[in-house]
Amino acid sequence: ILDLTQTGIQNATISLQRSISKNQMKRVQYPNDPSKFMESELHLHDEIMSWKSIATDLKLYPFLVGSGGNEKNVLQSFMSLLHHENSDVSMSVLNVLVELLDVSLLDNDSRKNEKEEEEERISMGMLANALINGGKLEIDGGNSGGGLDLIVSNLGRLINNDNDDLLSIPSEEDVRGIDDVFTIMEYLMDLDTMGILQIAAESTIEVTAGGGTKKIKGCAYQPPAISILRDTTLLPWLLKYVSYSNSKVQQKGGSSLKLHASEILASLLQHEEATRLHAKNLSMLPPFSSPFLDDEDDNENEKKKRKKKKKRKTVVDGI
Repeated sequence: ILDLTQTGIQNATISLQRSISKNQMKRVQYPNDPSKFMESELHLHDEIMSWKSIATDLKLYPFLVGSGGNEKNVLQSFMSLLHHENSDVSMSVLNVLVELLDVSLLDNDSRKNEKEEEEERISMGMLANALINGGKLEIDGGNSGGGLDLIVSNLGRLINNDNDDLLSIPSEEDVRGIDDVFTIMEYLMDLDTMGILQIAAESTIEVTAGGGTKKIKGCAYQPPAISILRDTTLLPWLLKYVSYSNSKVQQKGGSSLKLHASEILASLLQHEEATRLHAKNLSMLPPFSSPFLDDEDDNENEKKKRKKKKKRKTVVDGI
């Protein structure tokens, strides 16, 4: 159970980093013997999931993104785990992010005054902006979006791209993982629509740490729709998913995912600046890609698609 005090969060941050290091060491020492590192992996999974409880006190969010000197902050640790060899670990990170970015947490509460509610909005906005920037409050070299690319790349674990229908029948765990990816993107765009991301980018929060006061400043504002279209391959995947039909997949939850994909697609295409700059010609979009997909299988899939295009022309109505 996470100790929801400033000291408790700091101790939990150090503990998380140690658990990650221990698991990495075990995997390097015994790469062919999962029994040697499985215990550390289960502990790491449980430790990640414990961070859900911080959603009960949004004012603690700045501790997730504040710099700890040479040490990674919590969000940076989460970002590194999105490429973990065990998909269960990366999926647990996605699940925690869904909990932390739930916009319903910002609903008006009669027990809180206006100042407290504003502080909570800024805290969540800082977390969202840092996520778009890959876990860092500072933007390195102009473009952000690294965090969203890491999240979207996990779709490669959850889909089977080695056939013309794009998707095989997903497991219940896969359905939850895909839905978590969609939900994170949805929450980020909702926060942007509410104006919270821009306000957080212009704000500074003071927190007490190590016996002193520390100022945490939000990173530069970057519309999530632009980051999604510019820095990820989510859009072409969404276009394929909404046109996909398979009764067996729908029985496994694919129907709800198709609807969710349609909603995300609609939100993206309503962002005029984003679509003007990064989705002017949908027919020229690059295919969905992910480091988790096999290059050889992906190339073979593209060959099949080119053969089919010679026989018929595909038109996406209304786009």
